[in-house]
Amino acid sequence: MKTILGLAEYVWNIKFLKGYRSLIARVFLIGVSAYQWVSTAAPLAFLGSKLPDIPNEVYVALVAYFGLKLEHFAKEHQPTP
Repeated sequence: MKTILGLAEYVWNIKFLKGYRSLIARVFLIGVSAYQWVSTAAPLAFLGSKLPDIPNEVYVALVAYFGLKLEHFAKEHQPTP
């Protein structure tokens, strides 16, 4: 788990991604959530039966990590009245 979060932190801090970090985080959150839903939803069992589940520890940790990064980004970039 420490390795996965370390890798996420490394990717987050890559300089040329600076203007795209919040977009990347949102796309990641939507993509991982959609994948998890497709791989576990009963109506889509015929599609997701061959997809491996993301372990809950990894899923929750990454969603929390990127959620906190987006919250931090939003606090830093509040519009001025």
